[in-house]
Amino acid sequence: MTDAKLKFQGTVINGKFVLKPDEKDIFLKYVSGLKDGLYNITIKRHRKMRSNEQMGYLYGVVYRMIADESGMSVEDVHEAMKGKFLRKSVEVTNEKGKACIMETTESLSNDGEVNTAVMAGYIESIRVWAWDFFGMTIPDPVRADVE
Repeated sequence: MTDAKLKFQGTVINGKFVLKPDEKDIFLKYVSGLKDGLYNITIKRHRKMRSNEQMGYLYGVVYRMIADESGMSVEDVHEAMKGKFLRKSVEVTNEKGKACIMETTESLSNDGEVNTAVMAGYIESIRVWAWDFFGMTIPDPVRADVE
């Protein structure tokens, strides 16, 4: 077997972790095929990841309007907005204890940690910025679907 990173979803009921019925058999089959050894299992609370609707609105409405106004490409707008609103600092320490702060940006891909709430906040930050900078009103997602 390869070092594939698999995800299984379950629910905690009365202190017991219960896999979804269709995943239990897959999980057991996968584990039975592993070589003897030490393995890690990580359990974390489920979060609804950013949605395709949010990504469609972000690229098709928000980024597109800013690109049209600024003369930038949609992809350049995407990179600029990520740099502005999804920046995070990471402290790195070497073996001598010397530390420095490095800047990075979060990914908007499905394997990233951007859930629907984080994505909604990101989009709203861009809309507010577009209003402040360009005087542009970007329609909210509900109105953008109707219009």
